[in-house]
Amino acid sequence: MGGSDVKGEWIETLQEPAYEISYKDNTLIVRVSVCGKAREIVNAGVNFAAKILCNGLDQKHESDEFHSGDDLYLWFKSPAKGFLAVYLIDESQNAFCLLPYRSNEDGKVEVKANNEYLFFSKKTVSEQEQSSVDEYTMTCDKSMESNKIYIIFSPNQFTKANDEDNKPDELPRQLSFKDFQEWLVKNRNHDKEMSVTVKNITLKK
Repeated sequence: MGGSDVKGEWIETLQEPAYEISYKDNTLIVRVSVCGKAREIVNAGVNFAAKILCNGLDQKHESDEFHSGDDLYLWFKSPAKGFLAVYLIDESQNAFCLLPYRSNEDGKVEVKANNEYLFFSKKTVSEQEQSSVDEYTMTCDKSMESNKIYIIFSPNQFTKANDEDNKPDELPRQLSFKDFQEWLVKNRNHDKEMSVTVKNITLKK
């Protein structure tokens, strides 16, 4: 809900946050205690740009609100070449690997510097590449759900997390959020140049 410029970054949450809610002079006061690991930022990292798109391939379709049946796309651009992975975390604490695609056997996606990419659409690749692209349509079983999309980039090579295939359900490969978090923390501890952006999206019926 807010932001600040600090010389550190949060790496891992070790315990559930503790909340203390009180009222004073007709004012709601919320105190939150957190426990986790942080580290000093020793460099600025790569300032990549990423946008979540809803039902359209242009940047004007950027949105954080989806309805069941909407299509999801990712626009991405980096000033430096490197490697990219994208994960969606649902309310049940499942981590779904959106990128690399399911057909990718290398476990990594390389992107070039200063190139604009549109992921999750067969319309933006050659006919020969279309069979390897996974397209995503959002679904929602509740009246509303909150999901998080992790966009992970590094100029250094890394491989996706060890996940499970969902065939024949045709869902993205998945693992638990706990295993995903352990994989991400391990990679960030070994790679000071790895950058992570988290996009919050809302799903409605």
